[in-house]
Amino acid sequence: MRGKRFNSPNDVVFKSNGDFYFTDPPYGLLKGNDDPAKELPFNGVYRVSKGGVVTLLTKEISFPNGLAFSPDEKTLYVASSDPKAGDLDGLPGE
Repeated sequence: MRGKRFNSPNDVVFKSNGDFYFTDPPYGLLKGNDDPAKELPFNGVYRVSKGGVVTLLTKEISFPNGLAFSPDEKTLYVASSDPKAGDLDGLPGE
């Protein structure tokens, strides 16, 4: 993301238009959020367009983990593995 490495891209889901979405939690980093190798100050959810453009959708979910679309693809569901947060957040399916 702008010259910085992602934390540890995790789950991915594809949309019928060819875009894909992924979570980027810190789970692959030895010390998680406190790892000195972590280059981004947040954990994010991203979309990669069919043309390869990367867009940050949110950095407000502390530990984004699982992804799924609603059947009509209008809502992207993002699971959070943060015990202090709710279990599921919904984002517009873009």
